[in-house]
Amino acid sequence: MPRVQYCKTEIKTAFLNTEFGYNYACKLFGQEVIDSLPLITRGQRKGQRRGCLHWEKAIEGGWMHGVGVVRPGLLRAWISNYFDNRQEDLIRAMWLGREQELRGEVSVLGDGTKTAAQKYTERAAQHHQETEIETYTNMRDQALMELDGILEVIDMFPADDPGRKFALSNVVTWNAMKIRTIMAACDQLDRLAKK
Repeated sequence: MPRVQYCKTEIKTAFLNTEFGYNYACKLFGQEVIDSLPLITRGQRKGQRRGCLHWEKAIEGGWMHGVGVVRPGLLRAWISNYFDNRQEDLIRAMWLGREQELRGEVSVLGDGTKTAAQKYTERAAQHHQETEIETYTNMRDQALMELDGILEVIDMFPADDPGRKFALSNVVTWNAMKIRTIMAACDQLDRLAKK
């Protein structure tokens, strides 16, 4: 029978009145939530945030009872009034749309509590916009390059030559589609730049 490899975890702690503790708590729970927490009212740390951030992270991946298989990294975090890491007397605040204790698993922590699906959708939309910009830029540049070559040939004619006017009118007529392509690509790039 194969042996089960259990994960190894450690619990770390940081006060919210330290720069690291405040910044990490803001990263996990959101700055709006942390800024709404009570302040210390007496002593040398008067005016700083009251509370203590605790987080549990897996040092080595493996099996964890009640969770399943975990990878190395953050597992859960909570904010309490005390330095010891017990999950009692947790600070309550408005978080995730309701008044609740500040305690959460990794699935709801960080990135403003966006779900994996929201993150994927945002990345896909950004990639789509970048691809669209690249496509329209290439279309515009290709059409401009072709027209520039034709216009260079026309510039060889002297300015008062009647053949030059005829050639220019033919360029406009024959390459109307390219000119429309350039204009449409420029319009699309302007629209994308405004997003």
